[in-house]
Amino acid sequence: MSAVLAYERADDLPRDADILWRPHPGPQTEFLSRKEFEVAYGGAKGGGKTDGVLFGATKQIDHPRYHAAIFRRTYAELQEIMDRAAIYFPPLGARWNEQKKRWKFPSGARLSFFYCKDPGDENNHLGKEYQYLGFDQLEQFTEKQYTTLISCARASVPGLRVQVRATFNPGGEGHQFVKRRFYDLGPLTTFIDPTSGLSRVFVPARVWDNPAILKNDPGYVQRLLAISDPALRQAYLEGDMKVFSGQYFSEWRDELHVVEPSEQFRIPAHWGRSGGLDWGFSPHPGVLLIAAYDPHGRPWVYKELVYQEETPLSLADSIAEQLLTEDAERRLLIRADTQMWEKDTRKGLSIAEEVNRRLHSHHHLQVTLVQARKDRINGWARVHQYLDPRRKRPDGEGRGPWLRFFRPNPALPGYGCPYAIQTIPAQIHDALRPGDLKKGRSEGATDHAADALRYELMDQPALTVVPLHEQPARPHHQAVHDRVRERLLEAIREHNTDAATEDDLGGTFDGTLEGLAPDDPELIADLYQ
Repeated sequence: MSAVLAYERADDLPRDADILWRPHPGPQTEFLSRKEFEVAYGGAKGGGKTDGVLFGATKQIDHPRYHAAIFRRTYAELQEIMDRAAIYFPPLGARWNEQKKRWKFPSGARLSFFYCKDPGDENNHLGKEYQYLGFDQLEQFTEKQYTTLISCARASVPGLRVQVRATFNPGGEGHQFVKRRFYDLGPLTTFIDPTSGLSRVFVPARVWDNPAILKNDPGYVQRLLAISDPALRQAYLEGDMKVFSGQYFSEWRDELHVVEPSEQFRIPAHWGRSGGLDWGFSPHPGVLLIAAYDPHGRPWVYKELVYQEETPLSLADSIAEQLLTEDAERRLLIRADTQMWEKDTRKGLSIAEEVNRRLHSHHHLQVTLVQARKDRINGWARVHQYLDPRRKRPDGEGRGPWLRFFRPNPALPGYGCPYAIQTIPAQIHDALRPGDLKKGRSEGATDHAADALRYELMDQPALTVVPLHEQPARPHHQAVHDRVRERLLEAIREHNTDAATEDDLGGTFDGTLEGLAPDDPELIADLYQ
């Protein structure tokens, strides 16, 4: 009797085969059967993701030149997946090399385990060749680590397929790039990268899709239900990447804080405007956000400029010529990063002075940079206040955040702030400094729009904290909790439930302004609220 692993079709196996492992029907089988170059299997806890990435690495072990590599962020995190391999691989005739952390199969094929803890560790693999790269818990890696490592995916001999496979949960340092690269594609939707021509796809995972857990350990789901952090509970049970444990701005909801401007709505000319600027050159970008204030004092962040490797003079020209294109923007105060006032000993001028001189040379503008107040902790408190969705509306009817962001709309050229919408909700807590968010110091850091927003709001009035007794009688996390309980009962009965519909958070804007007079700015602003 031969020991084998089953994948897509068990009817191709010998009748006397001893099947060591087979995938669960549904997403796990889907993950193993996809043909795209990159396949990410992610979302909720308990969906069988680790087995998927491990056994996906064994599908070509009959080829003598095959080499698979599975990565975790730290060596300690490798232990679980190496222990699983130690159960299943010896019956296949594989031998373990402890020093190299590598299994060698009878054909000569190899499967190696690596960790990639520190920035730059990924460079240790440059020049190496792997036909399979597996990443368990991809959200723990940085985007640079991931993209550098997948450059090692190649085959110099015929007969080998090259594949990249990954698993992920919400959260972690790489949450935002994983969400953008895979989750935002939508389930099972193949995307062809316009630059590389390579394909990738996202396979959603949910605890409800793992019948082994539901049957053998139903208490596991109950333990997930008992998680006190509503964001973490929702993320682990539903695989929701919009919220995650450790999220600094946990108030953020796209459906509440992001609005779709229409052709009928432009920022009225009499609304006040100002901006916040976080300086950047390379490798970190600089970000300028422009906000307009409605008659109630609510900021609407409606334009942004994200730049890199621009001199002070070219930055000033970009602001004047690309960003400030409306008459109402001619008079503008920009609260800027204080490091821009550090003198250049060669020129005798600071960056801010150079930018201001150039801006003032554009005689149609009255735009000036001033030093921002850079108190981080109080500044973040101000941002939290403006994002708080429990705040009463000016008319006293309903609640909603005081701060909104415009999504880009082709009908309104120049409007929209996609970088801010993408990066601000992705910020995470700093484990070493309570109350602060983790400051980005590495390449690819994304805290610059958050800094620009903080500079802007620190010069705006503080908002009172919403008293606990004024919170809604049935908060959102309780609605999520109740819905998940319903889903659990369905899953136990049927083991094949459909995805639940998204919660109705209420007070959202449907993107239309039909029937409204476009010259009534207060009415328009209240509609968005």
